[in-house]
Amino acid sequence: MLCFQKQHILQYIQNVLQQQHQTLLDVTQDVSKQCADMRTMLLDMQHQVNQIEDTARQVVTSATQEHFAAIQHIQQYFNTQPTASSSDTSFTTKSDIITQPTPGSSSQPQSRSYTEVTATQPLVQPEIAASRIPAPQQPRPQTSQRRKLHPLIRDTKKMKHDHPSDILFISDSIFKFLIEDKVTFNYILQNDHEQNIRLFRGHSATQVVQATIEHLTDTPLRGITTMVSTFGTVDLTHICRADFEPAQVAHNVIDSVKQLSDFAQQSHYTFLYLLPGYIAGLTSAQYNTFRTTAENALKAHNIAFIRISDIMTQLASPVHTTLDTIVQHTTHDGIHLTFDTGQETLKHILAHFQQTCTLSTPTLSKEYYVAQKYLPVGCYKCGDKRHSKQRCPHATVTCDWCQSNMHTQQICPLKLLPCTHCAQFGHYRGNKRDCPLWKKRVCDTDLQHMSLDDTTQIKHP
Repeated sequence: MLCFQKQHILQYIQNVLQQQHQTLLDVTQDVSKQCADMRTMLLDMQHQVNQIEDTARQVVTSATQEHFAAIQHIQQYFNTQPTASSSDTSFTTKSDIITQPTPGSSSQPQSRSYTEVTATQPLVQPEIAASRIPAPQQPRPQTSQRRKLHPLIRDTKKMKHDHPSDILFISDSIFKFLIEDKVTFNYILQNDHEQNIRLFRGHSATQVVQATIEHLTDTPLRGITTMVSTFGTVDLTHICRADFEPAQVAHNVIDSVKQLSDFAQQSHYTFLYLLPGYIAGLTSAQYNTFRTTAENALKAHNIAFIRISDIMTQLASPVHTTLDTIVQHTTHDGIHLTFDTGQETLKHILAHFQQTCTLSTPTLSKEYYVAQKYLPVGCYKCGDKRHSKQRCPHATVTCDWCQSNMHTQQICPLKLLPCTHCAQFGHYRGNKRDCPLWKKRVCDTDLQHMSLDDTTQIKHP
């Protein structure tokens, strides 16, 4: 009798547990369905909001561009009007930063600015006047507080060819910190500068200018209003490696600078040149001769310039005061700037155009950032905008660009990044040795056309 009652009780408990289990399964399914419906509704709302914001941004940008175009037209009109006694006036722009004296130089008075613009006419009575009005910058859209707080609703970012930057960087290899330093490259990506950097490593001044003009003539960039360039470091090494006269090297470099400045003027670009800084192997007297000759020529041609040597001196002082110690403190191989020096150089470039920048360590890898920039919403596995990576229907994928099995070529981060050697797009696959310009040499044996690899270190004699 007791055994029968126990079996009956156990059977009753088992039936109750099965009913409760079935109830829990039904509730779980209902909740999962409701969550899926809510997520779908949220994504639909997200797309609608993004479309509305994109439309509004386009309207504002169009109106702003028309406003800036009208301002530029008015400025050009007044610039073409004759100015009274313009031939007797010298224009000079000076900052308030006091330049440190060049190590080993004489007691001659030094300039007190990083940037100078001097008229081509002979000096009669030097006067300080306001600098030219820089090209107006388009305002960047602000991210709403709702998008910052919500983890799923991200700000819509333009594709890299839809929002071009207005600054073009041209260099031999001195500007390589723009690509190699993750802090400065993070700023480059955030401000859409990545497609406007051209590095011609190991090229002399003549070769850099020739390659730049040919490249921009064949593939012109839209939206460019400013050209910032620095080259002549390879020519500067000829002073200590081939016993070239510093004054003659300076004249050769400035002739190339004048050629590029004329091209920029024809293209309606604002031009800024960065005079090469100290390098290992040069004496103070040699560099002072080169810099003085180059500065006089730049002022005679009315070309705006910044002295990298002043930035190096400012960062190294007051602890390091000799040329050799300054080079050791501000370069990593005797020629190329350290990342800290590069960051300060970028700040001075932007300050010349009345722009400020905040350089911070990125929280995302550059690969993830460019993928998110290219595809704000969608699948980072196959590149489809209609679903997320978690709901991707493709079980396996292969990238034809980098041979990865994590994504397709459509959303390959390496394809969206510039080459770390030449800073151009279309061939980077993760190794700068694949670059067609890697260790490219000129066959001419003339010392004037020699080129040095950017990893070559100049040793002290």
